[in-house]
Amino acid sequence: MEYLPVHPPKRKVIVKAIAFFTLIFCLNSLSAQYQIDVKDGTIHGQTSKQGQTAIQGESDTGYGVQGISDDSRGVTGYSKNSLGVFGVSENFYGISGSSTYSAAGFFHSLQPDMPDIILGGTGSSGFKDDGILSSQPFWAGSDLILTSNDAVSIQLDHNNDQNSYLLIKNGAGNNVAWINESGNMWLNGTVNQGSNRHHKEQILPISKTGILESLVDLPIYEWQYRSDSARHVGPMAQDFYHQFQLGADSTHIASLDIAGISLAGVQALAEVVVRQKERLAIFQSTHTVLEQEVSALRLLVEKQAADIKKLQDQLH
Repeated sequence: MEYLPVHPPKRKVIVKAIAFFTLIFCLNSLSAQYQIDVKDGTIHGQTSKQGQTAIQGESDTGYGVQGISDDSRGVTGYSKNSLGVFGVSENFYGISGSSTYSAAGFFHSLQPDMPDIILGGTGSSGFKDDGILSSQPFWAGSDLILTSNDAVSIQLDHNNDQNSYLLIKNGAGNNVAWINESGNMWLNGTVNQGSNRHHKEQILPISKTGILESLVDLPIYEWQYRSDSARHVGPMAQDFYHQFQLGADSTHIASLDIAGISLAGVQALAEVVVRQKERLAIFQSTHTVLEQEVSALRLLVEKQAADIKKLQDQLH
């Protein structure tokens, strides 16, 4: 009997086929416990036992589970009461996704009040309970970009223990800005508000004198926020809006507006000072003339007194 040689490419195909059908056999042997089906090369795993895993893959150096698809999902995980997909790695990525034409990962919770993604640590204290979101740490120019069709919302102090803040650090790990749950902000720098003339419209002149008069009538108080014990000095937003009609509404004061009102008030006071100096200069000039006239009159009176005395002496 003559045997035809098996070429290396065909041998690889045969080995892959044997491995695939062996996997099918092993999976079908567990079907009574896990309900595993193989259809069109796709493996479906399902278990009704609590705490059991339908499909689990382990590897020391490669992928524990890898799914590739041209038109649909490479790997899909679904669970009613636990984790749909769970990945753990001691030295690399627990779950990794890559896509050429669409998103590398898609996460969606069927419960409207539950988050789509939860980042958790390995413990309940210290840094072990922190969830960390990072861009590619091995690429120097890697950025982290958040994109939304509507709002991007950040909620602090979700568990209401009054010890939350949003912190921004620089490359050296130093704190440069942070906001606490009361809305207080600290900056190790300056706030630069846009004020480019080319970005503005409806530019109108102002009455500095009128602003100064309104500023004099603006009540100023010492107060504190209900959620904070720090004391402050300043106007109420309602009073400020009533006096100047500036800003988005009557419950907030834009720092740019209060700075502009203060500058206009200073300029108005400077104009008052200039006018007062001019008036004072006139008064000083008039006073000098009057002093000269008084001095002349005094000399005249003294001369007349001397002449009168001389006449009196001659009569006697």
